[in-house]
Amino acid sequence: RHDFSKSGFSDRTVIICDQCEREYHVGCLKEHKMADLKELPEGEWFCTSDCCRIHSALQTLLLRGAQPLPLLDVDVIRKKCDIKGFNIGANTDIRWQLLSGKTADAESRLLLSKAVAIFHESFDPIVDATTGRDLIPTMVYGRTVRDQDYGGIYCALLTVGSSVVSAGILRVLGSEIAELPLVATSREHQGQGYFQSLFSCIERLLVTLKVKHFVLPAADEAESIWTKKFGFTKITSDELHKYLNGARTTVFQGTSTLHKPVTVPHVSSRETQGSR
Repeated sequence: RHDFSKSGFSDRTVIICDQCEREYHVGCLKEHKMADLKELPEGEWFCTSDCCRIHSALQTLLLRGAQPLPLLDVDVIRKKCDIKGFNIGANTDIRWQLLSGKTADAESRLLLSKAVAIFHESFDPIVDATTGRDLIPTMVYGRTVRDQDYGGIYCALLTVGSSVVSAGILRVLGSEIAELPLVATSREHQGQGYFQSLFSCIERLLVTLKVKHFVLPAADEAESIWTKKFGFTKITSDELHKYLNGARTTVFQGTSTLHKPVTVPHVSSRETQGSR
């Protein structure tokens, strides 16, 4: 049903899952034996054990901090850089990590500011039609603007030493689906395998979280890269609606939605030889 109550606590009160961000009537939760709430819970609330499990795993990853890039991914970067005439030293520290603007400390906020700069290098400001505010920093820092809550967004980063070279905004909408609304690599590091390696880390994360589907919005000029290089395909609105099952993805004007099942990423011999 589409009606809801803003005053008091009743069956028509709406509660939102803190992981998948789906909205539920309190009465519907009770009717479907999902939860029998007597009042709005304090703190975080999750609609299913899957959402609770995913949230816990993501929080653990946040606390773990930057992780060394798997050797297979480092090898991809080294070989692509060799082909382009760039020298990556044997002791170069390449890492990836997940950050949340909601819980970021000063050091993490500095990294997020570098991610914002990379996104702005690649994209024009994404302006909210109502407020006129640029949504890129809003999403990266997980802020809330009017009725738009981006607190469930994480930022995946690839760093070389202290430099952020590639970034992606990630939102996990429960066990069925995750989305990657924005990705970018700094201009001086494009075509060197950095985002390919970061994407592999994100895919492996989704595999461990047991997420089934991966979607993203793609502009026409970027569509062939996602389909040919990363294995995405176009998805119809009906198919997307079925996967979302009440969740909402980020929509940008002038983009189409691409989809792929979440699978364990592999690196082919062609990729390690620097094919694009």
